[in-house]
Parts: sequence; structure tokens; C-alpha cells
Amino acid sequence: MPIAPGLVAYEEVKLDNVKVGTDFNQLAVLVHDGQPAGATNAASVVEHHGWRGSLGFQNACAQLSDIEVDPKEQEIYMTVPNMPGEVMLLVDWDAGNVDVKLGVFPHPGTNDKAYELTIRSAGGCNKRVMELYTPPRPKLGGRFQFGRIFELDDVPYGTAFKDMQIIRYQLSNPRSFNVQQVTRVMG
Repeated sequence: MPIAPGLVAYEEVKLDNVKVGTDFNQLAVLVHDGQPAGATNAASVVEHHGWRGSLGFQNACAQLSDIEVDPKEQEIYMTVPNMPGEVMLLVDWDAGNVDVKLGVFPHPGTNDKAYELTIRSAGGCNKRVMELYTPPRPKLGGRFQFGRIFELDDVPYGTAFKDMQIIRYQLSNPRSFNVQQVTRVMG
């Protein structure tokens, strides 16, 4: 989205619930270099668990294997075979739609990695939301804790799982910029 002449933003970072009176010089943006370190698509994940065709929540619970189920939230949790212990693919059924999310476990093995859940297709929707939780967010009655959750937002009806990409990046060269430094870079 264009912000000013010659300045385009590809990602937005938002900090919620900042207390009134916070010294913005105490806030920082942490930046890393990243190299692709693995990728798969959601179709590979759901097929690994037995997903075939279009499934509602009840049919998915009955048909899929090696999954965790939250019947109250109508969510299904699936391991990602080539990223074991790092992330889980979540599918939840809301009134009239299905949301696809990627939950990242908050442990030392994921601290130096970044993840992306996106749609890679011609004309595909790339509106994504990532939430960072400190402390980690409990799911399934506390059986799982997620430090980050990525969600595809406003996914067009009929978007195939094969077009939903899960990408892992190895991070290096961390740098921290306070708000004053960031605004100086932009100005």
C-alpha cells in the first residue's frame, strides 16, 4: 500500500494495548536477515492426515488421523511433517467459512526462525495476519501454547490448499531500531 510518494509498505506492524504515557523511545523494532530454510503447502499437510475433498468439521473429525480436536471452538490441529515440533496447521470452522492458521510453538528451536503462511497463486489474496503472544497463548485447554499465530484473512472461496504456502526462514544478523531511528529512516 502506498504511504507517501516513493514509499510503499508491504507489511504492517501493529502494537496493541500500549499504555497511555508510554515513552515511544522505549519501543523498538527488531529486524533480521532471513534465508529460506524450508517450505511446503497446506495440501501436503492435510493430505498427510487423510484429508480428501471438501470436509465439514464433523466429517473432518471422523476422517482425519493423527490430529487434535477442539470441539468447542471447532478447530482441528495438524502436525506439519517437515517442520515437526515447530508449527501446527490449524483449521477452524466459523459460521459460513473456514479459517486456516499456522501456530508456532514458543521454544528455543523456533526463536531464530520466521514463518510465513501465504497464498501463492495468480491473483491470489495475500492479506495475512500474524499475532505475537507474550506470554504464549494457550489452546486446547492449555495442551498447546503458541507464541505466534499466522492467519490467512479474507481467503476467496474455492482457494485450494495447494495454493497455501508455509515457508520457514532461518534468521541471522539481528538489529534493533527504536522508534526515533525508524522514523529517521523513513524521513
